Amino acid sequence: MVATVPLEGSVFSKDALPQNGTGASSLRTTAQNQVRGDMGRSDNDGGEAAAQDEAFESLNAEFVGRGGESHVMENALEHIITRVTDEGLVIDIFTIEDQALFEPGTAISTDLLELVVYLIADIVKTVRNGIAIEGHVPTGAIVLANNPVWDDSTKAANAVRKLFEATELVDEARILRVTGHASLEPKQSDTMSVRNNRIEVIMLR
Repeated sequence: MVATVPLEGSVFSKDALPQNGTGASSLRTTAQNQVRGDMGRSDNDGGEAAAQDEAFESLNAEFVGRGGESHVMENALEHIITRVTDEGLVIDIFTIEDQALFEPGTAISTDLLELVVYLIADIVKTVRNGIAIEGHVPTGAIVLANNPVWDDSTKAANAVRKLFEATELVDEARILRVTGHASLEPKQSDTMSVRNNRIEVIMLR
């Protein structure tokens, strides 16, 4: 389900956010040299896949390298988990109790989510991979005739797309897919857990 619904939300200026250092600048160079969007041109597919994995690991290291810069940055990083999959580098942005990504009952981003998206954009700007954004929400406590979880997850993903574009660090043409997955892919066995309220940003292979 591709998100096309225009949303009202908070559009931030990058000037209002902390201007972060480069962190691990040598790792940026590695990732930039290896991830050029040229995968599949070589006959050595295994070698290309290995190079892509190495580049993704370099991006992973960038997130680790941002730790310790400030208390605000540490708080933002608490909401991010990364992993490398067959699809690409998955950056999981999730809600923590009392630290919401969106204003209650809306797809309006909080200052925290804006900072998290800026942090991610500042790191992934070094590569050219396409980006997919996927919204996930918990199940509701009450079963409704018109279940809003599909719309909620799609609106959340679309809001994050707008935040990425607002940073001016990521070319909007790189965002290839924006989808809502409702509550079909929970991270916790308790499907109503706040941890299931999350956004996945995927650097596609």
